[in-house]
Amino acid sequence: MAPLVSTLLSDLGSVALGLAAYGAVFLWAGAALKRPLVAGLVFVFGWEQIALVLPGYLRYLTIAYYVQTATRDATSLILVTVMALFIAMQTIERREYVLEQ
Repeated sequence: MAPLVSTLLSDLGSVALGLAAYGAVFLWAGAALKRPLVAGLVFVFGWEQIALVLPGYLRYLTIAYYVQTATRDATSLILVTVMALFIAMQTIERREYVLEQ
């Protein structure tokens, strides 16, 4: 029973890191783009799916690849999360938001 619990906790940690990474990337997209929903859908259902099945090094440019390997090495997901949050903070700081009336 103990190996199952450790596997479950490891997988839950991978899911949490993946959610943080995707959340940070989509936070940046929401702050930087005019239509972030369209870009997010193209990213998740277009780029991520195509890049994972193509041969070569393109799979290293997706978050899904690092979520799949997060049980062995989680530093890349943490790095993606921190970098995306930093870029989102810079975007929000430099952008001028105008309230529509």
